[in-house]
Formats: sequence, structure tokens, C-alpha cells
Amino acid sequence: MNLSGIHLGRFIPTFLRAIVLLGLLSHAASAAEPAAPHEKEYQPAPGEFDAVGQAIVTLLQTKDAPRFATNFMASAADFHSLLATNPSAQDVATEQQLEAHNDTRYRQLLAEAKTVLHRADALGLDFSQGGLQAQGVTPAHFGRISWLRNQANGHLPWVQTLEIILKVSGWSNPPAGGDFKLAVGGLAKFPGGWHIVNGLQWSGFPTNVADPKLLRTLLLQQKMANNQGFSAEDDPALQAMADTLVRFIRERDPGILAKELLVSSDLVWSQIEQRGGHGPSRKELDEAVTEQNQRQLQMAQAAVKLMEDAGVDLKLADISVISATVGQAHQSGPSDSLDQTRAS
Repeated sequence: MNLSGIHLGRFIPTFLRAIVLLGLLSHAASAAEPAAPHEKEYQPAPGEFDAVGQAIVTLLQTKDAPRFATNFMASAADFHSLLATNPSAQDVATEQQLEAHNDTRYRQLLAEAKTVLHRADALGLDFSQGGLQAQGVTPAHFGRISWLRNQANGHLPWVQTLEIILKVSGWSNPPAGGDFKLAVGGLAKFPGGWHIVNGLQWSGFPTNVADPKLLRTLLLQQKMANNQGFSAEDDPALQAMADTLVRFIRERDPGILAKELLVSSDLVWSQIEQRGGHGPSRKELDEAVTEQNQRQLQMAQAAVKLMEDAGVDLKLADISVISATVGQAHQSGPSDSLDQTRAS
């Protein structure tokens, strides 16, 4: 029996929903939109992103992450500059809230910059040797973004993901098989220039620098950043999950799901600790995860009962997974791993 196209979109978010319910998402910016048909799309000038590329070069050469975060985060001053001459009370309140999260934005970008440096160090890369040049790949289209109802100067130009390609020279062991690439997430052009709203991370390495596992991780992260789905060919863990679901169907045993797929309190708690301990108490966490898992087991038991009532016994059936896919995923954990990734 062929089980054509097992789609995991329904299963993955339910097993990880506890993470969502417990507020482990990092703060999100207002949704960006494409330029409206009646609005002229932003036209970049030559060298539009040279300053961003040079800042990344300086970061890699000096390893001064605090300076990078300070200079390129979306700061309190940036958001204050969005207030109109006579702002509404709602816009004032929103702007004050944005200013209040200034330290959070700084810490987030600082952590991302340090992660970029840590990855380079782990690979034995020394960007202070020889020459280093950065080139920003101008996006095919620019979006627009606003945080206030009546925003000064209207919507800001917005780039969902900016790719920065690094070219090195003068290295004793030249890189081969690709380029060094970084992805800058969420760039908005404030009156003071382009500033980073979401963060940055490595998106590519030459093949003689990184192993296949790391390159696969970077590929998945890029797909998530671009709101693209992926399959088991991209992520072997997805295939392993599909195989577990097949065993559940074959054995009609909800215990398989409980043991191998449901989120445990220990797992979620460890992720909370990795993010600095901000979240529910351990008691609240245990109660939430237990309640969530009970609902999942009830659904699994109901599925088993349907098969039993219909006289469906697939124990000896030939079941094969044709495809296992994720339609959309979001990474809320550390940028140097796929931990705390949510999918649907």
C-alpha cells in the first residue's frame, strides 16, 4: 500500500504549539507589504547598500559586535523620527512602546552579530588576513513598512532579506566552491538610513570551508527567512518524523507518538533557559505541556478508533512515504542552529 504524500503540516505545529503558547517568539515587527499598485516602488541608488556591506566587513575584521549592533539596529531615535508633526495619542503610545524595547532590539542584534563571529571562529576563519570586500545584492523588489497610523514621510522602504556576498583575497588557503554569504533580515530605510530590524546570519560558505550538514542548515534557514517550504530531502529529520507516523498508523499505538514526537516539559524548559529564562514558571510550563499533550493523545486515540471501527488493519501493509513537506516554518531559536523551529 502506498501512502501518497504524507503531509506533516498538520502534525508539526501541534507538537510544537506549546512553545508558541508559552511566548517564546522574539518580538515581531509590523508586517511589511509590497508596494501598492498606485505607489511607485522605491528605486535604489547605485551603492545603496554599501554602508551595510562595509559594516559587516568591519564586524568580521574587528570582531566589534557591540559597535555593529549600536550603529545598525533600529534605534529609539529611528522610531521617534517617524512621528508626524501633530501625532495622534495612539501613535505617541505606539512610538513610546517601540522606544521601550530599544534594549531588547540591541541585545537581539548583538547576539546575532556574536553568533556570526562565533561561526567564523568555529570554522577557523580569519577575515583580518588579506583583503575583504562586500557586495549587497540589490533585491528585485522593495516592500514598504509602517509602525504608526500616520507615519512621517509615509511608508518606509523595506527589504525582507538582503544578501551580502563577501569576496576575499590574499588568503594562503583560498576558498573554493562558492562564496561567503550573509543574510540581513528585515532592513528598513529610516530618515537616518538603512537599519536592521530582524537580524543577520550566515547564509552560505564555500564547500571547502563548511561541511554538508552546515550547508544544509543554512539552506533551510534561508528558505524559512523567505517564507518558503521544504521537504524531507532538505531536512532528514522530517523523513524520520514521517517514518514515525507510519509506525503509528501501522501499529495503531498512540504511545509511539507520546514517546517520540510529543514535546516534553524538559525540552521546552531547556529552550527557555537558553533564551535567558524569560517565560512561565516551571509549574505553569508543566501544566501547559501536559494539557497540550493530552489533547494530542486524544486525537491520536480517536484516529485509532476510526481505523478499528472501520476494520482497517495496516500492520502487514506495504506503506511508503512518497513525500513529507513543510509549507512554512519560522526559526525562533539561536540563528546558528535549527532548534526551536516551528513549522506548519
